[in-house]
Amino acid sequence: MTLEIIRLVDELAANAWAAHTNQIVSGWRLRWNDGITGRANSVWAGSLGEDRITLEDRIKIAEEFYRRRNAPTKFHICPATQPAHLDSILESRGYVIITPTDVQIAPVDSVLELSASNYSVSVSENFTETWLEAFCKLSEQTEARAINARREILRHIAPRAGYALLKIDDQNAAVGLGVVERGWIGLFSIDTGAAFRKRGAATAIIGALLKWGQTFGATQTYLQVVPQNMAAMNLYAKLGFKKLYQYHYRELTPT
Repeated sequence: MTLEIIRLVDELAANAWAAHTNQIVSGWRLRWNDGITGRANSVWAGSLGEDRITLEDRIKIAEEFYRRRNAPTKFHICPATQPAHLDSILESRGYVIITPTDVQIAPVDSVLELSASNYSVSVSENFTETWLEAFCKLSEQTEARAINARREILRHIAPRAGYALLKIDDQNAAVGLGVVERGWIGLFSIDTGAAFRKRGAATAIIGALLKWGQTFGATQTYLQVVPQNMAAMNLYAKLGFKKLYQYHYRELTPT
């Protein structure tokens, strides 16, 4: 059952953060989004097709896909990756591990009990440049190329999405994104401005997104966090999130 849940959550996360370019190769998704964010610029190997293409040929097609884009070939690896021995195969080809990331889950009801807030958070189902501008300012993202690539991801989210924004004293204080699919809501892009940290802003964003997602049938929630981000790890622990699995990337630098 646990592996089935991992497979589902990993697929939901892939749907929630989709690249603008996708090539399907026997169940794998070769993803490209101008090099911005690992999730949108890596091979998602969550399933296998039924054709007779060999694993060696699949890998070669993936390597050629990224070589033509002058980018390192990168595979998203988790316990549900197909085939199960792909990680060891990639290691033998010289791929190295980068960016281990925890995927945590929790029941929506229990997180809502722990995230009560007096802040008023707006949640819109329409992507706007105002929300993107707020995110970029709060996360100190200034590179035009990265902003444009993120815009493409946000504009083309296929499942239902909610964009949360919290203002404090008429200033943008915190933002977050929720994506609902099949009874789950994924939490992404949660960021708080430096001047508003440790004031419950991120907790308010999470609570607002979960209340919004609940109206569309979400009963479980998931998020992705780098273990070195202790502030986020501590917050999520206080809200009752538990680690379901960890994924990492296997990366091969172009030669």
